[in-house]
Amino acid sequence: MKRFLQQRLFQHILFWLGYFVLMITLNAMRQERTLALPSLGFDIVHTLALMTIVYINLLVLLPRYLVTKKIHIYLPLLLLMITINAHLVMEVHEYFMSISPDYWHPKHPPSNRFYIGFAMVQIFMVGMTSLFHFLKENFQLKEEALAFQEIQSHQLKAELESLKAQINPHFLFNTLNNIYSFSLFKSDKSPEMILKLSELMHYIIY
Repeated sequence: MKRFLQQRLFQHILFWLGYFVLMITLNAMRQERTLALPSLGFDIVHTLALMTIVYINLLVLLPRYLVTKKIHIYLPLLLLMITINAHLVMEVHEYFMSISPDYWHPKHPPSNRFYIGFAMVQIFMVGMTSLFHFLKENFQLKEEALAFQEIQSHQLKAELESLKAQINPHFLFNTLNNIYSFSLFKSDKSPEMILKLSELMHYIIY
């Protein structure tokens, strides 16, 4: 169940379902009456239009223009789509008002105010979802960087252990015996041999 709740598709469905229910509730409260077909039909169109502009922005406009720093193309396209979308929804709004004029409350905003309001809602939703998109990408990049550093750390440790394992015990044993023999005769070569062995060990380890 936890894995299912973490799936991206389910999260998006849950978000838009919540938005749709919120719109139904607000419209029912504004009309001061129970839910009816005209309001329900318009809420469906309203939500679908908003989903369209949000996903076109996330899937097309952002990766193709904004991420590639073509903001001079991104902003005009986005504003054009918001304008067209708001105009289409306004036309649908007028259609529902024409087929059921008795349903709509007298205080319901006229079409021109509704046009501006829906355009502002689109701008807000596009901005909010874009912000979440970039925050999520930034979080994923940080996770990938940490994972890469951890992999590198494990690789370095494995290489070090491998190099340590390559030191032949017989070689080390024979070398120490030779140095010991030279030290018994108080040979001047003993310090030099110890230094050479130290340098060799340092080279192998580091």
